Amino acid sequence: MNIKVKEPGIYKDMPNKEYDLIEAERSTTLKTILNDSVKRTLIPKKRRSDALRNGVYIHQAILEPQLLSSLVVKPDFPKGGKGITKAIKEENTRLENIFFEQHGDNWVTQEEKNTINEMKLALFDNQQGDIADLLNATGADNELTAVAWHDETELMLKARIDKIFLDAGIWVDYKTTRSANPKDFLRDAVNLDYDLSAAFHSDVVEMAFEQSGQKKAFRGSGEIKAWFWLVQEKEPPYLSNLIEVPLLMIEEGRRKYKRALEKKKRYNYGLETSYNGKLIAANETEMLLPKWYVNKCNNEF
Repeated sequence: MNIKVKEPGIYKDMPNKEYDLIEAERSTTLKTILNDSVKRTLIPKKRRSDALRNGVYIHQAILEPQLLSSLVVKPDFPKGGKGITKAIKEENTRLENIFFEQHGDNWVTQEEKNTINEMKLALFDNQQGDIADLLNATGADNELTAVAWHDETELMLKARIDKIFLDAGIWVDYKTTRSANPKDFLRDAVNLDYDLSAAFHSDVVEMAFEQSGQKKAFRGSGEIKAWFWLVQEKEPPYLSNLIEVPLLMIEEGRRKYKRALEKKKRYNYGLETSYNGKLIAANETEMLLPKWYVNKCNNEF
């Protein structure tokens, strides 16, 4: 059952399970709405993908290392190979299903756990300068949850912030990537709509502060003044960089998430175009144009 949060606000130490149950729009669903459809976000998922599940625990290793000790390592349940009879395969399938019922998505394989530890060591033990200063700085809140109401679309919003310095107004998002080279990463960031996430997260924090009256309970005003991606490669030697988000990406990300919210509002009011025998107006067709074409047009003016 989903949790309907009636009062916007800032929540500390909220478990992932509880966050997932909050009935509100999040950046991942808005990306799907923007690039696909609202209906796609309504399809229930039985279980997190391996990549998403593993990503959750990599984030924990970096941002909440004290939780690593509670990681459950999934035993191997071989389904084939030399000496594996049909009876053994069926029994292993039964045992694996019991394991999933008991632990859900809260597990890693031994190989995944080894990789997580190696990435953590590479980031914490081999760093000097800016990243070390960031990781060792005091005054940060990790895995902060913000919930806010969006008046224009009458939608509840939620955001999970990897690392935030509320007093300084600094937002940090940890990303694993194929390449920590700034040029390569920024290209991927554009293609993966990371700009939407950055703008959405920071705006939800600001709205939550304004709507909840929690400024006295937390440091700072809630205004985000600087955005950073802490990026780390997925393969050894797990190179990393700290990349400041260009302001123009925040502005474009803000336009993106607002378009997605408007699309969700239209769906809620039964106004989403079915594209079957209807006139598609110019304001809607412009939103459907390929990104490369829009960028080309904008650059020519």
